[in-house]
Amino acid sequence: MIARTWHGMVPEDEAEEYLDYVKKTGVPGLGSTPGNLGVMVFRRIEQGTVHFLLASFWESYDAIA
Repeated sequence: MIARTWHGMVPEDEAEEYLDYVKKTGVPGLGSTPGNLGVMVFRRIEQGTVHFLLASFWESYDAIA
C-alpha cells in the first residue's frame, strides 16, 4: 500500500467553507479513482490559520502514476 499526503491552509474564518469544498471535490475525486483504498481529512487550528491534511491510500504506486 502507498500513502500520499497533501497539505493546504486557510484563514480560520474560511475553514468551514474550505472543508465543504474539499468534501465535495477532493474526497470524491480521489475516492472514485481506481486503486484508491480510502481518503482521510485532518485539520489543525494554529494561530488563526487552519491546516488541512489529506491522506489518500493506494493499492500500488502504479495506481497513482
